[in-house]
Parts: sequence; C-alpha cells; structure tokens
Amino acid sequence: MLALPEYHNFVVVCRRGNTHVHIRIDCDNVNKNKSGFTVDIYVHRRTQEASISRIDSRDEKTLRTVRAIVSSFKF
Repeated sequence: MLALPEYHNFVVVCRRGNTHVHIRIDCDNVNKNKSGFTVDIYVHRRTQEASISRIDSRDEKTLRTVRAIVSSFKF
C-alpha cells in the first residue's frame, strides 16, 4: 500500500454478504515502538456508503487515507 508507507505486512480480508461487504485490514507499523492498526469497514452494496466500525489507531490521517482508498472501489 503506497498510500500508507509507515505500515507494512497488510492482511486484507473481504467478505461479501447480501447487503454489505465487510473489509478487515490488519497491518504492522514500520517503527517497532508504535503499534499497527486493525480496521473494520462495511460498504453497503446498493448505495456504496462506507462506514468504519472500528479502528484501533486513533490516527485521523490514516483513517482518512483508508476511507479514500475504499471509496474508490465499487462493490
């Protein structure tokens, strides 16, 4: 993920349901002193509205970047 250079070892899992797509992203921080993050995103398949239900990191910059990446896809 070139948009988040401070993180590595990404694990992305997509589960497609009847009404929503569930996306979970786990990764580690390059800096060993800082933790990585886990984020759960739900995308409504009809309206394409994305909602982030959980993010372990309180980093707003990372949150905006992840939301921008996910909003560019069609499910």
